[in-house]
Amino acid sequence: MESVTFAMLGGGWRSEFYTRIANAAPERFCLRAVWIRNPEKAEQYRQKYGVPVAASFEELLDCLLYTSPSPRDMRRSR
Repeated sequence: MESVTFAMLGGGWRSEFYTRIANAAPERFCLRAVWIRNPEKAEQYRQKYGVPVAASFEELLDCLLYTSPSPRDMRRSR
């Protein structure tokens, strides 16, 4: 089974929830990066969860643009 690649905006409770899931099941999920506006909070998040933290929203998009499947790959086969 292919893993799901994703990135997240923000470092609140919901992001922490999904980060814990991704860390617990790395064969199923690939968290490319998290973007948190506050640099201090971003560094704390990186240290706590060991995930990449994007320095800007543009950097977060770059992480996704180069790792996301094409729309053709995303269609479900019937």
